[in-house]
Amino acid sequence: MGNTRRWTAIATGILVTSIVICAVLWVWLGLRIDVLPQRVHVDAVGRWEAAQIDRYRMVVRVQETFRPSGVYELMVVDDSIESAQLFSTGAYRYDPNPIPFDVDATQAASYTVESLFTRSQRLADDLPVINIHTLATSHISYDPEIGYPQHYVENTCGLLVNDAIQACVTEVIVLEFEVLADQAE
Repeated sequence: MGNTRRWTAIATGILVTSIVICAVLWVWLGLRIDVLPQRVHVDAVGRWEAAQIDRYRMVVRVQETFRPSGVYELMVVDDSIESAQLFSTGAYRYDPNPIPFDVDATQAASYTVESLFTRSQRLADDLPVINIHTLATSHISYDPEIGYPQHYVENTCGLLVNDAIQACVTEVIVLEFEVLADQAE
């Protein structure tokens, strides 16, 4: 009977110590769980709708499997792409006169605010989100003022093994966002 109590006390001590160590590592490694991604998404959509923005210019850096990666500049009016250009990867920030390529609107349609909200809704339904620094499995962050998705990362391959993460991750980062005045004004 004495040994049972002793082993129970030892097992309880080990369990408590393990939980404390996991919590410390969790904080130290930067692990974050968004417990309410659905609520965060709904709040962001609410801010976006309240802003009533129907004309905007957005510059996004995209890394995505099966689509051209690079920097896109989109002009959007009433949720439709008015013009879209693709700059070569990296050129947007480092070349003072980058040469853009006009792209078909359907090619860039995945990167409008509405499309990113659709993607983030799907992720919000499927998550909590777990990130460990840059090895993110999935992540969504929104502009704190008007709510558009600022950073979107989706890991579709499940496991992070060696360099395989590059082949199955979609990342969209909004580099610039500008509300455009109506032409009638």
